[in-house]
Amino acid sequence: MTTFVLIPGMCHGGWCFRELCEELRHHGHRAVALTLTGLAERAHLLDGGVNLDTHIRDVAGVLEAEDVRDAVLVGHSYGGMVITGVADRLPGRMAGLVYLDVASLLQPLRLTGDPARIARRVYVYAAGWQGESPFTATYERLREDPAWTTYALDGGHNLMRDAPEDLLKILAGTRW
Repeated sequence: MTTFVLIPGMCHGGWCFRELCEELRHHGHRAVALTLTGLAERAHLLDGGVNLDTHIRDVAGVLEAEDVRDAVLVGHSYGGMVITGVADRLPGRMAGLVYLDVASLLQPLRLTGDPARIARRVYVYAAGWQGESPFTATYERLREDPAWTTYALDGGHNLMRDAPEDLLKILAGTRW
């Protein structure tokens, strides 16, 4: 059994992973989807101090409070920066990282350690954008890097909604 912690992007809440979480649980895994402070149903908590560090603390706090270990963190879009920061702060708790079309917004991510400490790193590229994807260069670079496992799915930026079955196969079928 693998514990998946799913982190949405800037315009979503944990609810966007509802179906994927149900399917992961059906396959015997633990799946926890979080909504970050100030976003979606937690928008009422948005103030001038909410930033990337806040979101990293959101996720790290849940991992510590629930004593989650050997987790696979799944970050959609901006959530990729969050999971990278969490893995940097709590390196001994991660079995792997999965990036769903990774992007960044306003605050640069400051790392304190070596990202290579995480044994499994997976990048899932959304190949079905209408027009050109802003993530093509990232995908092309990572698929040539032996430290990464890459996939291209026929879906738009919201892969958890556009290609949930294919995403489930990747998450549940990977040896973490």
